[in-house]
Amino acid sequence: MKPETQRAPAVIEAGVVKKPRGRPRKPNVHTDANGLSRESIIQKAAQLAQTESLDEISMVRVAREFGVVPGLIHYYVGSRDELLSGVINQYFRERIAQMPMPSGDWRRDMERYAEARSEFEAALARDPYYRPARVNLVLLLAGPIGDAEAARREARRYLEIFPGGPEAARMEALLQAGS
Repeated sequence: MKPETQRAPAVIEAGVVKKPRGRPRKPNVHTDANGLSRESIIQKAAQLAQTESLDEISMVRVAREFGVVPGLIHYYVGSRDELLSGVINQYFRERIAQMPMPSGDWRRDMERYAEARSEFEAALARDPYYRPARVNLVLLLAGPIGDAEAARREARRYLEIFPGGPEAARMEALLQAGS
C-alpha cells in the first residue's frame, strides 16, 4: 500500500475537470532516515546560534553537524534566510510562551504584563541570540530596507544595551556616517 501524499485538489473550470500536474506535494511533516526534518534542522541551528553569531551559521555548517550534504538541508528548509528566520521565530516563540496568561483582572494583568516585559527585555540583553539578531536588524534597515533613520535609532539602542560589544565599532561608524 502506498503512503498518502498531498495532492492539489482538482480544479473545475468551464465544466472541465483539470487534474494537477507534476509530482505530489511534500508532506508538511517529514523525517528521513538521518532524523532530518525542518524542525530538527532549525533546532540545531538555534543551538549553534547560542554559541556563535548568526552570520557564522550557514547551510554547510548545519549540514556538517548532521553529517549530510548541504543540498539536503536546502531540501528541508529552503534558503539560508528561511533558516535564520526559523531560528529567530523559534526564539521569540519561546519567549512569548513565558509571558503570563490573562486572568480577567485587567489591573493585575497590566501589572503582570509590565513586569514580564521588563524581565523579557533584561533577558534579551543577556541572551546569546539577541545580540546578532539586533545587529542583523540594524544592517537590514540600513541596507535593503533603506530606512537610515530607523537604522541609526536601532544602532543607538544597540550601543545602549551592549556598550563595547563586538559590533560597537560598526554601529558607531554607521551613526557617524549618518550625521
